[in-house]
Amino acid sequence: MVTKNLVFRWSPVLVRVLVLQAAWALAGGQVRYSVEEPLGGTVVGRLAQDLGLEAGEAEARRLRLVAQGRRASVEVSGASGALVVSSRLDREELCGKSAPCALRLEVLVERPLRVFHVELEVTDINDNAPVFRVDEEALNIAESSVPGSRFPLEGASDADIGANAQLSYTLSPSEYFSLDQKGNNDQSASLGLILIKALDRETNPVHRLVLTASDGGRPSLTGTMELVISVLDANDNAPQFNQSVYKVKVLEGSELGTLLITLSATDPDEGINSDIIYLFGKHVSTKVKEMFTIDENKGEIRIQDKLDYEERESYEIPVEARDKGSPPLSGHCKVLLELLDVNDNAPEVSVTSLSVPVPEDASVGTVVALLSVSDRDSGANGRVRCWVWPASPFGLEATFSGSYSLVLREALDRERVSEYEVEVRAEDGGAPPLRAGAGCAAVSDVNDNAPAFAQDPDVGTNSVQNYLLSPNRHFALDLKGFQSGSKLLELVLQQPLDREQSALQQLVLTAVDGGDPPKSGTAQISVRVVDTNDNPPAFDRSTYTVSLLENSLPGTLVVKLNASDPDEGSNGDVIYSFGSYTPQKVRQLFSVDPHSGEVRVNGTLDYEEASFYEIYVQATDQGPVSLAGHCKVLVNIVDANDNVPEVQLTSLYSPVPEDARSGTVVALMSVTDQDSGLNKQVSLRIPPGLPFALNSFKNSYTLVTQGKLDHEKAAAYNITVTATDSGSPPLSSQKVIHVEISDINDNPPRFEEPVYSVYIPENNPLGAFLCTIKATDPDVAKNAYVSYSLLDGEIEGLPVASYVSIKPDSGNMYAVRSFDYETLREFQVTVQAQDAGIPPLSSTVTVYIYVVDENDHAPQILYPTSTNTSAALEMIPRSAYAGYLVTKIIAIDGDSGQNAWLFFYLVQTSDPGLFRIELHTGEIRTTRKLGEDSTPTFNLTVEVRDNGEPSMSSSVSITIAVVDRVSKIIPDRRRHFKSPSNYSEVTLYLIIALSAISFVFLFTIIGLTIIKCYRYSLYGCSCCAGCCTVRERSAADQYKQHCPGLLFPQPKHPNPDWRYSASLRAGMQSAVHMEEAGVLRGGPAGPDQQWPTVSSATAEPEGGEVSPPVGAGVNSNSWTFKFGPGNSKQGGPGELPDKFIIPGSPAIISIRQEPPNSQIDKSDFITFGKKEETKKKKKKKKGNKTQEKKEKGNSTTENSDQ
Repeated sequence: MVTKNLVFRWSPVLVRVLVLQAAWALAGGQVRYSVEEPLGGTVVGRLAQDLGLEAGEAEARRLRLVAQGRRASVEVSGASGALVVSSRLDREELCGKSAPCALRLEVLVERPLRVFHVELEVTDINDNAPVFRVDEEALNIAESSVPGSRFPLEGASDADIGANAQLSYTLSPSEYFSLDQKGNNDQSASLGLILIKALDRETNPVHRLVLTASDGGRPSLTGTMELVISVLDANDNAPQFNQSVYKVKVLEGSELGTLLITLSATDPDEGINSDIIYLFGKHVSTKVKEMFTIDENKGEIRIQDKLDYEERESYEIPVEARDKGSPPLSGHCKVLLELLDVNDNAPEVSVTSLSVPVPEDASVGTVVALLSVSDRDSGANGRVRCWVWPASPFGLEATFSGSYSLVLREALDRERVSEYEVEVRAEDGGAPPLRAGAGCAAVSDVNDNAPAFAQDPDVGTNSVQNYLLSPNRHFALDLKGFQSGSKLLELVLQQPLDREQSALQQLVLTAVDGGDPPKSGTAQISVRVVDTNDNPPAFDRSTYTVSLLENSLPGTLVVKLNASDPDEGSNGDVIYSFGSYTPQKVRQLFSVDPHSGEVRVNGTLDYEEASFYEIYVQATDQGPVSLAGHCKVLVNIVDANDNVPEVQLTSLYSPVPEDARSGTVVALMSVTDQDSGLNKQVSLRIPPGLPFALNSFKNSYTLVTQGKLDHEKAAAYNITVTATDSGSPPLSSQKVIHVEISDINDNPPRFEEPVYSVYIPENNPLGAFLCTIKATDPDVAKNAYVSYSLLDGEIEGLPVASYVSIKPDSGNMYAVRSFDYETLREFQVTVQAQDAGIPPLSSTVTVYIYVVDENDHAPQILYPTSTNTSAALEMIPRSAYAGYLVTKIIAIDGDSGQNAWLFFYLVQTSDPGLFRIELHTGEIRTTRKLGEDSTPTFNLTVEVRDNGEPSMSSSVSITIAVVDRVSKIIPDRRRHFKSPSNYSEVTLYLIIALSAISFVFLFTIIGLTIIKCYRYSLYGCSCCAGCCTVRERSAADQYKQHCPGLLFPQPKHPNPDWRYSASLRAGMQSAVHMEEAGVLRGGPAGPDQQWPTVSSATAEPEGGEVSPPVGAGVNSNSWTFKFGPGNSKQGGPGELPDKFIIPGSPAIISIRQEPPNSQIDKSDFITFGKKEETKKKKKKKKGNKTQEKKEKGNSTTENSDQ
């Protein structure tokens, strides 16, 4: 093979052409061109000249290409025979990323027709710029990402290969991001964007960067992609009110639904993180919730209940603005609401005491009535002015604040005015002012004039001179008018009447005249006392005390009140109602039946809201001027166990390290129960079996660790805390506390298998996948990240890394080299799995790698050997009988197992029926006795096949010469015999020539042998033995240097790892050295003959050598063994040693000899291999031993004759 570098310069394109031109065989040759991606019209090379065609021969012999596919882009110029590119060849279009890219062309020439193979390699030029998949890539990065975070990017691709496809990347300047590129500078590299500064979406929501990819060509080509980075909002801003305190004033009594204020809070976040809802603060009072509402979306606070300044002057409303992020954030403010008083309460005038009728003789200053004046408003609205209307002899005197006395200011005269309707009016100072009044009867008639019931016709002194009234404490008779000449008498009421005590007064009026004797007359006077509303209703008790269970149903009777009025008629009709001091809340919770006086539950009673109520009830009669009686009902609410305990988590320290000490505080809790007494006593518990415990102090509890925590067994606990009160029945509530256990690096990686065994066929490709080593770490995060590595070590003197590699992240193991079963059958490596914890933990596992034999060695024929020009020569006597052993094919196979089983076939013979070959032993025997007219030579071709799939074979050509008694080399008649007529003449000449050559050759050998034996003696060699024993140096070096061999050409050395059998091959590790020649004793009378010899390379003097004769195979009867000079035991012909060593190998050949009468061939007991190995025995049929001895005897005789 001749290699030429041809460079052609073709304008306008420079084409680099590499031509590999071979000597053409009959089947044709191959030319290889290499050209950079050419344009149309580019001349690649002078194809005709490179093919060895003369000028003009290309056109004459029709040099042309066989067009197929892309080959149509290349053509041969008919005139010049040049290879020309007709249209542009694009390497990327032809081969993509494959390299090298070659077009295989077939070139035809005619006369005669020949086919040539032309390979056109298209090399890459930098004609493709890097290309990104998209021009713009959108990235979403969370605002909460920490500096150092890495965000993978998709790199560019370059259709070119080699340096033209090696990409480097640059990023436009940015204070927030940098570029990270890992691995090789190609599109398979790992490209990432590194955050170097924290992002703030509120400051800059979008970042635009330009990523540039540059290839390694000259000049460099670039491609760009715009990165649009959107910062995803994180809920890092709490809502903010524009004021922390809002002050609002509103008039009392404003209508329900009146808007007080619209609150507004802002959140600079976006999306759900900026959606705000408005709520009352956590500490808002129940009263505020009842009085006001807040729109959670608009922030509007409105009135939902009547505002009464007299009940409460101001309200403090805490408000929370909460976003909807996760977790939500809150802002807070406070609304201070001040109520403005409105003159909505008229003055109230009540008569607390009234003394009527007023005697007309009552003195000035007499107190007629006591009045109480009040106004619930404040300021000017609550200042009251009182007066008496209409003008009358009565006036008002203030006794103390809010109390007045109606007193008599002028004398009364019943006969002039018998009755006064007096109204006390009160007016407040509001705008407009409100008024109220109360009326009373200031004077009523007194029956102070007795009717004239008697007439006395007498005159003078005999007329009625005096009147007498029966004794009565209420009435008296006034005779002043009578004495002054009036006929009218007056019955005077001296003490007030009380209808309720005596509704009828019976009087006797006696008229007495002045006669003598005086006479008298009587009249019965019945005074019926008419009822006036002078008695207010009176309760049987002023105070009622009632105990009532909370949560009593509406309608439950609280108490039945009883008020009585001794008056009659409407003055005695009693109506029950709440007193003016009864709060509105009480009015909502209770009701009073106006007629029966039953006080009943009207709402829901809650002990926790109020444990005591004071109800003011009044009983009012229906008199013209109503009088009222009052009582007070004290309602004690009895607590019921109606409130479940509440567990409040005040602090939580989670996650808890799994190595936390026992007693570490995990959570702080407080317990509340709005009930009282036993209902308020609460106990807490957690489920048993947890590594936690509760410690208590009053109503505070701590959750602490108890026992060892193990993140791998439980990464988190949902601890159910149960709070139970002491009520009857007890109530309980539960709160689940989620406690996470943080991982520490306390677990080394664990392999899934204790030992890994890998089987890989030999001759594997580099980088072949072996197995996946998998280890798991029960820890989490970086503590569970497992990386794999190979521990340092050596395999046959080489580092482990030169045999296998392992990917650190996946544990995939690959072969670094191609394994050869015959060189290395098995080895082991240690893989370490290490986590990323601090400190890291690791574990190891042993991986056994077994190389599986493949049928990659063809059988090697050791004997006989032939060359390409001549066949191996074997000789047989003409007197050979049927079954005569001609020779034995000795072959080995470098494989093992079934791949090394050899089978021998006779594939070609000049006389098909004369020879046969044993299938398994390779022995070639005659099938019949040779005749006298047999041809002098026979040509055989023997093929040795192994048992592999597919099987491999080798063959040897053997020429068998038929000789008489003298060893002669009979040439091939096909080349030397021209006709049968001159056969004897040629034979004669040949015998004479061979005899002369033999004598000259013999003397030459004797002379050379003497000289070399002398030289060998200087190095301790024995030339007679045909070997060289070396004391210092290795057998191979000393042998080559000091025992170069005899005259015969040195035979080709066998495979350094040759074996006779699979068991022997396992023990061989070094080469067996075949000497150039040896000496074999054929027998006592036979001459010495040159044979290949297997010699011992040991330096020990008692070592020996073994010499197998040609054609003997492994039949021990045909081998000769020679011992070293230091060994006293020198065996004779046919005597065998117990064992011997094959030179250059640790193999020991052991021979077990059977008794003479044994039916087993001795060759079956020649064992190859190490001391612990034996060859499998093969049984043969009886009689083989006898037959072999006969054959050996005949062969010896014939050889001696020769």
